[in-house]
Amino acid sequence: SPVRSGRFRPVFKVFFWLFVANCFVLGVVGGNPAEGFWIPLSQASTAYYFGYFLIILPLLGMFEKPLALPASISEAVVGKGHSPVPEAAE
Repeated sequence: SPVRSGRFRPVFKVFFWLFVANCFVLGVVGGNPAEGFWIPLSQASTAYYFGYFLIILPLLGMFEKPLALPASISEAVVGKGHSPVPEAAE
């Protein structure tokens, strides 16, 4: 994807926050004994962890349509209709 910022990539944001939640799940699973329900949960979480880097990110770069980019950096930072220079500096 030519757009590197997650701000303009809504599908990327969803997968990113799922990845963050998955990291917390892996931390909890790693602190528990390897028995019962923890085994399939750890396997699924590990599969998503590696799938995120090896499958999801490359495919998102190819297929995701980013939002429209702003005309300038000041428009993105300050917003429309506002002066980029603070009043005290004028």
